[in-house]
Amino acid sequence: MTTAEYHNFLPSPFRRVAVHHYDGYAFDEVTHSHDSFQFTYILEGEADFVIDGVRHRLEAGQLALLRPGVTHHFHTASHAVTRAYNCYGGMASREQLGALADFLAPWIKNQFLIARPAVGDIHPPVNRLITSQAEPETSRHATEYALNLQILIAFCNAILAEHPLPLVPDIPPPIIKSLHFMEKNYASPLNLARLSEVSALSPSRFSALFAETIGCPPMQYVHRQRLGKAKDLLAFSNLPLPQIALQAGFASPSYFCRSFKAATGFSPAAYRRRHALAT
Repeated sequence: MTTAEYHNFLPSPFRRVAVHHYDGYAFDEVTHSHDSFQFTYILEGEADFVIDGVRHRLEAGQLALLRPGVTHHFHTASHAVTRAYNCYGGMASREQLGALADFLAPWIKNQFLIARPAVGDIHPPVNRLITSQAEPETSRHATEYALNLQILIAFCNAILAEHPLPLVPDIPPPIIKSLHFMEKNYASPLNLARLSEVSALSPSRFSALFAETIGCPPMQYVHRQRLGKAKDLLAFSNLPLPQIALQAGFASPSYFCRSFKAATGFSPAAYRRRHALAT
């Protein structure tokens, strides 16, 4: 059985943060991947990630980072009680995290890394996060954001200490600029002309360079971002479908439903029911 001691949606660089309690065997229903980062830190017990058929055991005190696009399967043992802090998020701005923002670039794909942060960096803010739920609404949101940001920075520093990576991805600056713009404005009306204007390139040059660098046309990338946001909202919120369509950037609820089923094979309502049964 899986329960959440803490769960919330937060602004960028977060999407969803939770402290999960797994009592006995828990598993992902299917092998899957995310459009967002996933940080999983084992607070107590142990858990396994299966990546490309290889099993990676995480014990208490270990952290796993799954970048966008990593196909995986997660499960805990039937005889164990496991607690884990899970953070799903997208990119951060340099105003938020400075050079660490480049490490959280969602277009850097297909990496699975394990590290061991200092316990003193993680457990105190997680414990404080759980107790913050009892605080007045006026201060709780800011408190939770600050604590999660503290945890996220500790995670990034631990990963970089054990797995030194270049902070600046090998992507042309105009494309990086457009990617940041898309991440911040995916819910707004976007078109090729607007994105090419942001990149200071002609529409044809921008479209060709984007596809060459990222692997898909720019508007297809925007569509994938919107679908990813919609999946999160369907799975982890009680918002009605019209509001989800609006928040995810779809022009209308009917277009959202058609697009979602074409991409996933499920209607939004069926996807929500399916996830509810699996958790």
